[in-house]
Amino acid sequence: MILVEAVDRIGTVCQISVAHPLAEAPRALEFFAGIGLARLGLEAAGFRVVWSNDYQPDKQAMYAGNFGESAGHKFVLGDVRRVSGQDLPGGAALAWASSPCIDLSLAGARAGLRGTESSTFWEYIRVLEELGHDRPPVAVLENVVGLATSHGGEDLAMAIKAFNGLGYSVDVLAIDARRFVPQSRPRLFLVGAQTPPPESRQDRSELRPDWLWRVFGDPTLRTHRARLPAPPTPLMSGLSLCVEAMPLSDGRWWDGNQTRCLVESLSPVQRRRVAQLRRASGVSYRTAYRRTRQGVAVWEVRPDDIAGCLRTARGGFVQAGRRAVGQQSPASAVDDAARVRNPDGR
Repeated sequence: MILVEAVDRIGTVCQISVAHPLAEAPRALEFFAGIGLARLGLEAAGFRVVWSNDYQPDKQAMYAGNFGESAGHKFVLGDVRRVSGQDLPGGAALAWASSPCIDLSLAGARAGLRGTESSTFWEYIRVLEELGHDRPPVAVLENVVGLATSHGGEDLAMAIKAFNGLGYSVDVLAIDARRFVPQSRPRLFLVGAQTPPPESRQDRSELRPDWLWRVFGDPTLRTHRARLPAPPTPLMSGLSLCVEAMPLSDGRWWDGNQTRCLVESLSPVQRRRVAQLRRASGVSYRTAYRRTRQGVAVWEVRPDDIAGCLRTARGGFVQAGRRAVGQQSPASAVDDAARVRNPDGR
């Protein structure tokens, strides 16, 4: 037996006991894999993702472009409703699910876990149940923070009870990605453990805000609170360090007409914000989001050097762009296909 300190992709810590040789990394199953962002973090934390599933061919193509193919990994392209527990590789230490948020998002109709898309959470639970004694000792659900308030909190309680029914005690955490990268992307994490770590006696963690505490006080739910390290302070800047520098001759910049349409759609507050940036020395980068206000499509510019995460009722992002402004560059926004480089220059 080896003890693995598993750090998920945005900092949550749990301890799991894994019956694998020391030479082999603990194995992970990746549900609702998308383009593989969870896998990036899991592998950085020492896991080996051996199985993944998603139903969208374009995401699978991007996933393959990111990771290639290997004999030790299988990507199942198709509806999770057709996945059976007996089809999954055995001996996994962790199951990860980033299930659809459409019916839980604050921007949507909020049908909750009974909605057409977000109800696929129950398929994740079904597959875990079918795994029986080969069920991973730790199972994680990631979703939007709207899960906490969906149907007055009933959906969150139902999700925790579903994990409880499979033998998991659940810790619940709210983490914003801006603690680690220059993007505001708050998410809720349910971390189920068959053998939960010792109950923490530390003061309330920032990752368990007041609006989550009712689940820990609910006697009908089996929950725990793992001891957590102090999280990093939320970033207030850093986007400019990640943006690729492009010459004005680059064809990906918008032309004058496109830029003029953007500026004309700005509210007086938004125009003053952009004008202030234009008067500043040097070049500043800001993200802009296209929204519908009173039936009219408008662009809104964030005031800070952080990317946002504005959701749509259908899930995913609204149309987003970045804008470079300043005395040296009056230039335009570039659409959401623009490339971005990592802070380390890669």
